[in-house]
Amino acid sequence: MNATEPQYSDLPRLCAEVRRSPSPERAAVIHKLVLSKPPNYDYRLAFIVARVLSSTRLKKRAKWCDLAKRLIKNPGVSNRLIDQSMKLISLQKKEGLRPQSH
Repeated sequence: MNATEPQYSDLPRLCAEVRRSPSPERAAVIHKLVLSKPPNYDYRLAFIVARVLSSTRLKKRAKWCDLAKRLIKNPGVSNRLIDQSMKLISLQKKEGLRPQSH
């Protein structure tokens, strides 16, 4: 993370009055929260989806399938990112860096 990017702990807390009424201060805090999302956040979500799709063990577990379905609905998780993650996982399996799925 870049030193100029805000951290969650650095952001000011909103008092009850500010939370109830829209204001430029509240908009600025929300904007900082949105900007503080890690740059590879969507790729990480896509990697989780790819991990579920590439593992026969995880495909059998309803909890993981439900998680993958919810993550796919995220607008930042695109087919391109999932495809890149699937290729990385298959390459890691081929090179022996990741165990083969059962």
